[in-house]
Amino acid sequence: MWKKRVEQIASDNLHGASFLLQQAVELFEKIDSKQVAKEAAFALQNAKPFMAPLYNFSKHILQNVSNYKDEARTFFENEREEQKRVVEKAQELFFDGCCVLTHSYSSLVAETLIKASRKFKIKVYCTESRPMREGVELAKKLLQNGIETRLIVDAAAGWTTKRCDFVLFGADGIGTFGLVHKLGSYPIALSANHNRIPVYSIATTARLWPEDFILPQEISKPCQEIEATLPCENLYFDMTPKEFFTTVLP
Repeated sequence: MWKKRVEQIASDNLHGASFLLQQAVELFEKIDSKQVAKEAAFALQNAKPFMAPLYNFSKHILQNVSNYKDEARTFFENEREEQKRVVEKAQELFFDGCCVLTHSYSSLVAETLIKASRKFKIKVYCTESRPMREGVELAKKLLQNGIETRLIVDAAAGWTTKRCDFVLFGADGIGTFGLVHKLGSYPIALSANHNRIPVYSIATTARLWPEDFILPQEISKPCQEIEATLPCENLYFDMTPKEFFTTVLP
């Protein structure tokens, strides 16, 4: 059972790290032996190598396998509490009439924007975020919450930075080498820096990789996802140097 659930987490290319972390916690709550918990943690650690919360969660379980169920719940509860603090802290970025550019789908970004819209009138540009188009889901959620939202194709993101007051990213992981997020984040940050537009990322400490962590080489995904009949390279993540960010919250 646990192998199938880990495989489902590994193959989920639509949801963000927060959602998948919750799925992982629910998995460990159903595991009934320390040995199985240990095996599942090893497998999960390699399931999503570009998502730091899953890596850190798995490492935490391996270090505390004698009490894995309680430790899984505590890890997730601490993460949720920190997320609330980060969302609250990020409200300092907003003002009435501000325009924000986002990329991909981050539950932290979604919560932050929805909370900000209750106090300020804001406008948000969401990239489509191909190939899985998770940015469309973010745009739908924001519209459902009464936020003025525009969906744009990925290629328009750089040009759109000129029309926004700041860029707001989530983060799949942050290491000494930089910030890992959906492919396309790097050129957006590059364009924003060129246009002197602030770039912010909101993240919790669970998204911080250990200093000795080495980012693996990403394997290209199936060409069918981008409807290509030609040889292709289909990657999901890129890395943006930390100096491109005005602030990484908290």
